[in-house]
Amino acid sequence: MPVHTSRPGLYGLVALCLAMGLGRFFYTSMLPPMLAEQRLTLADGSALAFWNYAGYLAGSMVMARYPLARRLSLRRGLMVGAGLTVLTMAAMIPDCPPALWSALRFVAGFASALMFVCISTLVLPRADAATRGILFAGVGVGIVLSGLLSGLGEGLGLSSAVTWALGALLGLLSLAWIARPLAAPRSAQAAPATRSAVSQSALTWLYGLAGFGYIIAATYLPTLAAETLGNTRAGGWIWLVAGLAAMPSPILWAKANHRYGTAPMLTLNLLLQAIGAALPALWPTQAGLYLTAVLIGGTFMGTVTLVMPLARSLPLRPNHHPLAWIVAAYGLGQLAGPLLAGWLRHSSGSFALPCLIAGAALLLALPLVPAACGSRRSVSPPQP
Repeated sequence: MPVHTSRPGLYGLVALCLAMGLGRFFYTSMLPPMLAEQRLTLADGSALAFWNYAGYLAGSMVMARYPLARRLSLRRGLMVGAGLTVLTMAAMIPDCPPALWSALRFVAGFASALMFVCISTLVLPRADAATRGILFAGVGVGIVLSGLLSGLGEGLGLSSAVTWALGALLGLLSLAWIARPLAAPRSAQAAPATRSAVSQSALTWLYGLAGFGYIIAATYLPTLAAETLGNTRAGGWIWLVAGLAAMPSPILWAKANHRYGTAPMLTLNLLLQAIGAALPALWPTQAGLYLTAVLIGGTFMGTVTLVMPLARSLPLRPNHHPLAWIVAAYGLGQLAGPLLAGWLRHSSGSFALPCLIAGAALLLALPLVPAACGSRRSVSPPQP
């Protein structure tokens, strides 16, 4: 008899821990030691990040074709994505040509998007504010585990290959957890439908700019810290701080949204995130980098927590899954960010200008907040 879990928030937390925290961001914490071991050059590392984000964009676009996602089934799609995530993490253990690693990171990005859309669509209809916060806290939990594993590996003198093996093992344990079926929601769990005049175009542009704005720090913060401070281990600890800030942030932003309203909280979220994104250029010190970690870690999953219920409230149409299209916009922003950062870092020898541009992109999203949020004070996801 299959074991069911009736805790959709915890189930979603573990799924997003695997999909995003490990499947995507473990690479961020592993880039400095792989550079130090000369398994990669910085140009190769940027290419791998690019192909990972390209895979995420491709996965989002596929899921945006709602009939295709429906035929696949959300449950089956989640498990396919989880399996691919663990396999692509394990594939980082042996030395491979950069082109093969790039292909593997593309698959990993595709799997992350597949899992994100599936788990969000499964859990959000069952979710109150607390459940949404627990769900999206999974990314921060995964980042913390990534930082701890990479830090442990460096502290014990383990090679990056061995540390990747530990990460893949942790991913396998996460997969075993989400292999349990998610129980059907009780009627009391689902919130009543709430509709408002949310502008899909404004929400899409806002989310795309947010994806561009945060991703430069999320991709290069440990590497930037290692360059600035001359210590690869410092980069790992700073990334761990970002994860610690990300863990409770979805719960806090969900509660603040319920109390104060979506538009004010999304405005505050983007403003704080803009400061964090630009800070490495304005205050390139150890204290400044730790503050960047707190501000970016404490806000980027808050953006997701605030935006996803808005996206979930938009009506489904044939060949059109609005939540997946909005996730695709985020993926496009994430794809453009590292491309621009890598080119500017190569031409200028510094990450300062990319950081300032990232902060400016987040500020550009601010005027879109009123139209993106519509007329409601807070957001309740509709019945599926």
